[in-house]
Amino acid sequence: MKLYEITHEYRQALAILNEADLSDLNPDEQQELINDTLDPFEYEFQHKALAIGAFVANLELEAEALKTMEQRINQRRKANERKAEWLTDYLHVNMEVMKITNMKDNQISLSLRKNPPKVIINNETLIPDDFKETQTTLLIRKTLIADALKQGKVIPGAMLQQSTRLQIR
Repeated sequence: MKLYEITHEYRQALAILNEADLSDLNPDEQQELINDTLDPFEYEFQHKALAIGAFVANLELEAEALKTMEQRINQRRKANERKAEWLTDYLHVNMEVMKITNMKDNQISLSLRKNPPKVIINNETLIPDDFKETQTTLLIRKTLIADALKQGKVIPGAMLQQSTRLQIR
């Protein structure tokens, strides 16, 4: 049975017990009937919930191992990219010095190409205003809002919300 099904059946059993007339039973019998009705659901729920919790913990461990592997692969990729960039610059400079613009064999072709012209700004203050644009950025500082709300201040458009989380160890 699935966890939500156990919860659903537990609620149904609880509703039936709440509506039932147990006045013909003494308090001990009433408690025994309630326990006999609800305990199996609680046991099954706990069993299923703990199994799900163990599965979640296992997934988190596997995710952490994958994260470590990703970091190693990422470091290796970056090292290869840096090495390729360095070798490209090295080859570029030396081809320019040797005044060689093209070379190839049956596997690869190397050629020096002109890049599109780029603008170099030497002094921003000398640039005419026609070529400037002012940009404004709005930043809402949530930590300051949270501190103010915790101190009892009312901030229009903001509120604190408390939620719960499931901790699995």
